[in-house]
Order: sequence, then structure tokens, then C-alpha cells
Amino acid sequence: MFYWIFALCLALQTSAQDICTLQTWAPSCPWSPPPQLINLQTPEAINFIINYHDSRNPKRGIIWDPQLATSAVKNVRQCRVATDRCTPLGNYWTLSQKVASYSYRGFEPKLDHVLGESMKTFFNKTIANGAPTQMRTFSVARTGVANDPYFNQKQELIGCAAARYMTNGNMNFLLCCNYATVMKDAMGPGQGPPTPGLSWDSQG
Repeated sequence: MFYWIFALCLALQTSAQDICTLQTWAPSCPWSPPPQLINLQTPEAINFIINYHDSRNPKRGIIWDPQLATSAVKNVRQCRVATDRCTPLGNYWTLSQKVASYSYRGFEPKLDHVLGESMKTFFNKTIANGAPTQMRTFSVARTGVANDPYFNQKQELIGCAAARYMTNGNMNFLLCCNYATVMKDAMGPGQGPPTPGLSWDSQG
């Protein structure tokens, strides 16, 4: 009995540590049907995400960072609403992460709908009409960054990943967005206008 409990604790600890090096789905993910990564690296999806954020804060001027998006894939491979520490602070001044899940059953909604509902929790924390959503968040910054005279010249970056998986008859859309800031002159111009009507593009 003691050995079984020890083995279980060790497995949970290893799972938490291995999520940052995981190249496939976590063992705890449901497999009937198999989970799927949703491709958010298309121009349409990127523009939708950026314009959604800019509509909430027109002065934000956020731009897409593929590195942050790639790191977010590791998070959604957990098949659960939980933050991680897989993205190194590196050259970023600040780093934060938001993870949200939107559940539905029956008719498959459009991708822009579930993206919008998931991102809505990033700003509102709670959703009207009792929509089935969850969210987790964390942030970290360099020591003394708030007092840095160049911090007002920052450029905010974003990179997101998404997955869907089924539990108890419900389809779960899991969205993870990583945010970071760098010096403004270190990045190029932002993305273009949004393209309506996103389509589901699964990566497996």
C-alpha cells in the first residue's frame, strides 16, 4: 500500500516536471476520441486573436510571437486548465500566461466563437449566462523592471495554442495564451485586419 501511494506521488511529480519537455499528449488525456491540437498559426486565427485583444485595449498594439505560441502547445497537451512555467524569461522583460477552457456538446460551433468565448474569460474572469468556462493565470517579471526608464517603450507580444478533447460527453476547447514584453524597437510591425469565418484546422 505504501509503495502504491509512493509510486502515485512520484508519477504526479514527474508528470508536472515533464510537461515542459513533453512531445506528445499527457498520459492523463482522454483518448476516446483522441485529443486534437487546433492550428492557430494561420493568418486568420492570428489576426482574430490580435484584433480581439486590441479591441479591448486599442492602445495595446500587441503582436504575434511564434516562440510564445510554440511554448503554449506544451500547456494544452496537458488536457486540463493549469498554468505552467515552460517559457523561460530569457530576454523578455515580463512574462504571463492565461489558460481557459470552454465546454460544449452537440453541434460543432465555429472556431471564432469558441476562441471569442475563451478569450472573454481573460478579460471578464466570469461569463454571463452561466457559460461553462474555466481560467487560470500567472505572471512574472524581471526584478526592478517597473522602475526601468525604458519600460514605457515596451512592446507586448502574444502567442497562443489550442486543443480540444472530450470528457463526460462534453467537448472541451482548451486555449493557452502566453504574453511577454520586450523593447519596442526589437520587433516589427503588427498584424493586419481580421479575416472573418475561421475554420477548424486540426494538427493531431
